[in-house]
Amino acid sequence: MSFSLDRENLDLETGGATAAIDTVEAPQKRVREAPPPSAPLPPPPKDAPEAPAAADSEESRLYRAAQLADFGFPDDGLVGSTLYAARVLSRRLNLRMARQRIERDLVPARDAFNQALLPLGKALCARQEDRALEALAPMFEAIEAARRAARDKDTAREQVRVSSANVQKELEESHGQSENAASRIRAREDELAAQETLLRTKLKRAQALADRCDIELRAMQSAATAPDPGALEACQERKRQRGAEADALKADLTKLLGDLGETRRSLASARGALSELEGKRRAQDTQHRKVDGKHAKHAAKAHSRLESAIVDLAVAALEKDLADLGSPEGQNVEQARLKVAEIENNVAHHLDAEAAYDHEAFGAGVKVLGAIGAGLVAAAYLLAS
Repeated sequence: MSFSLDRENLDLETGGATAAIDTVEAPQKRVREAPPPSAPLPPPPKDAPEAPAAADSEESRLYRAAQLADFGFPDDGLVGSTLYAARVLSRRLNLRMARQRIERDLVPARDAFNQALLPLGKALCARQEDRALEALAPMFEAIEAARRAARDKDTAREQVRVSSANVQKELEESHGQSENAASRIRAREDELAAQETLLRTKLKRAQALADRCDIELRAMQSAATAPDPGALEACQERKRQRGAEADALKADLTKLLGDLGETRRSLASARGALSELEGKRRAQDTQHRKVDGKHAKHAAKAHSRLESAIVDLAVAALEKDLADLGSPEGQNVEQARLKVAEIENNVAHHLDAEAAYDHEAFGAGVKVLGAIGAGLVAAAYLLAS
């Protein structure tokens, strides 16, 4: 049997023997490669430190892949090839899961690389007048154009904010004035309501005194003996006085109730004005949030384009060997680049391991496993029927 490293058939299903047989019969199916980085990694500059792992020879790569795969060596015969196929299926599942865990680390690693490029690009922008960077002049111009666009978007957003703030301030002042007016009207209403209560109390007392005088007068007039003319006249005078007092109080109460009604109508109007102002404030706030959100989105896009232009500058500087890798920004970029390269090499190593099996023995073993599976299914069907 021959042993070789092949990246074909890496999407072999491990859930059953039938899927394995289909994979053996269709060897042209290829593995899904690791996702590409969000930004292309530039080649390392001349003065960059060497990568942690140099490119190995083909023999060394095959050997290390076989070690990681740990498929073992197939034995002759159907039993040996069947056991070998079962072990390959199991180990490839574990290798694939391990590779997927490593691939998940690529996303934060590439994000860290992109984030490290931004400070490097800003440091290059600070050295824009350096004659050594003349080759990057078009990129500096693109950055300046993006910076002006972002500044314009920020200015437009600030103008909208100031205009909305002025309108909101006017509404707040109007609301405050209306609230003060409503407060004065409420105080007047409370005052008139208190006067109403007092007048009603006085009117009730005056009417009670007038009724008492009327009762006394009737008693004197219905007495068996003739009443004293002086006493009768005095009682009649008291009755007239009490009636006049009650009438005056009634007039005062009528006028007061008119004033109170007018005050309450004014208060209702003030409350309506306050409610209208509240509605205008809410509508203005909603409109401001809508417009400001649109301007904020445009500003965010402009700043994103500016950052992208600065990142492109950093990438171009690395490609042209114009970046200062001795600076803190350059060291951070190089460390992030090496981290991405390390993870990608690890992914490639696992892909090699997944393909490092004896295809002839594996195919024979999978056919036996498929036959066994088919026999078990048939037996189960016969038993069930």
